[in-house]
Amino acid sequence: MLPIKALLNRTARLRNKEKGRRAFILGSAPSVLKEDLSLLKGEVVIGMNASTMLEDRFDFVTSYYVVSDARFLKHPEKKQWGMSKLNEQTVRVIRADLKCHDDHNLAERTYYVRHLLRDGFSKDLSCGFFY
Repeated sequence: MLPIKALLNRTARLRNKEKGRRAFILGSAPSVLKEDLSLLKGEVVIGMNASTMLEDRFDFVTSYYVVSDARFLKHPEKKQWGMSKLNEQTVRVIRADLKCHDDHNLAERTYYVRHLLRDGFSKDLSCGFFY
């Protein structure tokens, strides 16, 4: 794991990267299938856990992929949606404690960030995120 100073410098590169653009946070609950997700094409999309399974079906690319649920790196079928089937341009944000379960070939485009607590909202990714 990166020392805290290196982690802070690395995550700082994401600060304001999408400033001025609208962004959509996409979960993977069954109710999302009632929406026309093809409207996300060309938009900034922050997907979580299984949301990347919807990309092919609705022809959009997830800009940022966040894994907070360990099952999406440990499960033999689910992990492919955050690893081998994930678009090459997608930036990954993974709970730091799950790094040992991740594909180390994807480390260049992955930010391993410590998790804080289960519920909340983080305004500074370098401090960690809530899941």
